[in-house]
Amino acid sequence: MVETIAEPSRLVIRALVASACPAMLEGLASILQRESHIQVVSRELDGVGALRSAVNLKPDVTILDWQLGGSHAAILVYMIRTRHRHARIVILSDLNKDAEIVPALRSGAVGYIDRNSSPEEIVACVEQVHAGHRHLAPIAAMRLGSSVRFNGLTAREKQIVELLGNNKTDREIAGALRISHSTVRSHVTGLFMKLNARSRTEAIDVAIECGLLRSPLGHNESADRESASIN
Repeated sequence: MVETIAEPSRLVIRALVASACPAMLEGLASILQRESHIQVVSRELDGVGALRSAVNLKPDVTILDWQLGGSHAAILVYMIRTRHRHARIVILSDLNKDAEIVPALRSGAVGYIDRNSSPEEIVACVEQVHAGHRHLAPIAAMRLGSSVRFNGLTAREKQIVELLGNNKTDREIAGALRISHSTVRSHVTGLFMKLNARSRTEAIDVAIECGLLRSPLGHNESADRESASIN
């Protein structure tokens, strides 16, 4: 008799979707519900409902259609993040028309994809964001990169970004740069603010997206070794 071992079940991702367009709302929900590891816990047609559900249900990932909030979508993202600090929010938008990509990201969104994205990309975005990463369409990454380069990083911050990308912990960075551990943490916190990141993993993701850092192998290891979130 051959004994079979069942594969461990995948963690279910609880998702909230919100759009002022009923067809878009149903389309998003349908795409996500095809996946056995994604559960749509709420569908909302307006910002008030999206905020209420995000706070009460605390979904793992929230997808907001940019048209839901119009020019105030960034404010809605900020309000959700204020009340649900661990919210992972993705903006769905027409990237050829919207000019507020950077404000939305700076207000707390960690994903930004086109409204015409394929089902595969939408699912991949949800999975990546849930795993603690950012997921930006190329044009969104380009605009964020331009903003970061415009604001600039100090020479010390650039050194620290490189060391973060090499999987160095705060203590290892302190030793390499011959500065105190508390000084490193202060610089890292400043980097998080400039890069709109909440963890080492996100900071490295943004640095890669902005062209400040080459993609390192296994950079998640540093996040596991030492958390430096500003939350």
